[in-house]
Amino acid sequence: MLCSDWRKRGSTKRYELVVTSTLTRSQADNVEDALAKMQACMDSAAESLIPPEVDPRESEANCQTEANCK
Repeated sequence: MLCSDWRKRGSTKRYELVVTSTLTRSQADNVEDALAKMQACMDSAAESLIPPEVDPRESEANCQTEANCK
């Protein structure tokens, strides 16, 4: 899911994330689906903030070939 549907709303021109669902004919089911989409968007954003783990052995091997390692 792409989390990029930002729109300016209202007189204050604030940006808001718009999440919609037309998966079913049931409003309650669509609300549930939209909430699941929003949760997936938040999870994706949070995961993107976590730096990847670096294997210390790879770091040492790279440092042996680079002159500027400390």
